[in-house]
Amino acid sequence: MSKPWQEPSFGDLKIKDKIVEGEFRTGWPRLVPAPARIRPIGDPNTYIENYDEKRRRAFPSILRDEGVSYSRIRLIGRQSAGVDKPDPFPTLLVETTSYEGAWSNAVLKLVKALKKSTVKHRGPIHVEIVERGYDDPRVLPIEAYDTVLPIWRDDLGPSVVQTLAEFRVQWKLLSLVKMGCCPVSEFDRQARPPLPVMLVEAWDANKEVWEREVLPRLKGLIADTKIANVEIWQAYEYGDNEVLQVSRLPERTWWERPLRIGDGLGPQGGPAIGTLGGFLDLEDQEKKSTTCILTSFNAVRNCPGVAPRPDSPPEKAFISRNIMDPDSRPILKSPNDPDVERKIELVQREIEGLKREIYREGQPAGSPPCIADLAEKGDQRAIEALEVSRRMLTILDDQAGKLSEPTQFIAGSVRAVSGFAYHDSKKIALDWALVDVPPDRPVDLQFQRDNQLQGDLDLPFWTRREFSGWKKISSFKTGDVLKVGRATGWSSGQLNYARAWLNFRKEEEGALGGQQVYGTVVECMRIDNPRGQRHPFSIGGDTGSMMLDADDGACVGLLFSGDEGETYGLMTPIEDVFASVEEVTGCKVVKPQLISETCGF
Repeated sequence: MSKPWQEPSFGDLKIKDKIVEGEFRTGWPRLVPAPARIRPIGDPNTYIENYDEKRRRAFPSILRDEGVSYSRIRLIGRQSAGVDKPDPFPTLLVETTSYEGAWSNAVLKLVKALKKSTVKHRGPIHVEIVERGYDDPRVLPIEAYDTVLPIWRDDLGPSVVQTLAEFRVQWKLLSLVKMGCCPVSEFDRQARPPLPVMLVEAWDANKEVWEREVLPRLKGLIADTKIANVEIWQAYEYGDNEVLQVSRLPERTWWERPLRIGDGLGPQGGPAIGTLGGFLDLEDQEKKSTTCILTSFNAVRNCPGVAPRPDSPPEKAFISRNIMDPDSRPILKSPNDPDVERKIELVQREIEGLKREIYREGQPAGSPPCIADLAEKGDQRAIEALEVSRRMLTILDDQAGKLSEPTQFIAGSVRAVSGFAYHDSKKIALDWALVDVPPDRPVDLQFQRDNQLQGDLDLPFWTRREFSGWKKISSFKTGDVLKVGRATGWSSGQLNYARAWLNFRKEEEGALGGQQVYGTVVECMRIDNPRGQRHPFSIGGDTGSMMLDADDGACVGLLFSGDEGETYGLMTPIEDVFASVEEVTGCKVVKPQLISETCGF
């Protein structure tokens, strides 16, 4: 809760009227990351006369009288969102360990105590009472059996979308999560269990309309429900991650021909902005089967002519397309050209470094003799070292030559795309692309366990098998998923069973991001990352990755977007992707196979 104190005298009722209450509020609006927006305030006595005395005696006495338990009182500088380097405003921050007590009265009395202080500072001073651990909130998914799901999907969620449209605010994602404050330490028993919270991510979260008009309306909608609160957070883009440390990719990426799940994928001559999600076998009406790569539309959207924008799109951002003429299909590469160029640079540096070691190239006069000079003088150890170094140079030169071959990394040509759209009947987000695999590029259905980006994950046994199955969300109850992507490799997350609504952000003509076109609202599903930013679930280069059941490796969804803060991903259920693929292409998906609830593979 927060209330600014100012010089003019207010009555108690007017002060209370301006107090903002919220169980998980940490200032307005919530910032990610919050600690980065807290600034030192300087000498507290500039703002509050006899600050140390009041912090030790007067303020604690007020809190105790109102039954509010606290762990710390401090004066900090708080910054608002959406403003470039604003001046921090002084805030008296009280960290509480319990939600018992008369919070509103406590804020009121703190404000009145501040009013009695003779200070040099005549601007506003804010008062905030926050839960201990507030600056590191836990965001957890809604589980499959949660009783809040029916009202959210069928009634409350659509009502919120309609309400946001009435206010004409710019928002990115509406979702239902469980939220609480992280324990300050592993021995902290005071943090409350997480509660259901409606979370809205807004592009214009700094506008007062959110706090003064939208928030009260949304809180009215959740009255008499099991949803505990409403949070408004600053929205962030989901970058394409065009620059990647190619030295972290498996060496087989460059020297082995087979395509594998998790490889990078990008247009010929352009950056890799997606991941090879998996492989589909399509069967046409003549029973002819074709193997295709499944990825996101985002991975191929820079290809010319893939999915033109319609002149007057009422509901779809791009037109889905089945490219019938093979000769007009844009080419994709894996690895893509920029990644190969960076790998060539690394190999060239190794060559140059080895030559300096052998011949002392570029060394000043008077330097110690090089390996070549010693070998020429008959030094046996130098002769052996020179022979080894020359063999290494031959290998590196051969590698540089192979990397420079322009056609060997062709992954295929774009066969069909969904565009940025949704299915007319289900309003589910669609963001997929199919790529025909050329006959001379082999396919390996085994997962790549050699990906160096798996971190501390202990990969399950099924990652040693070939990918072969998928399942419907209705038969996937655990919620634990894994994915392997170009940018972050293997990572784990948890499926949120409460549908989320993504707003295709209306922008001026230009960049074509997943949240940037026409104001279309689509349904999707959220993958939460309880491990936090230290173990990111996905970044932009992972789009197109399959979401895999952590228990058996069956595909349950396709990743198409997320959050720059690396805290969540957004996916489309794979049954909706396959239904759209069959509708657009006129072919049947025969592999991977559907896993029944009872039979398994």
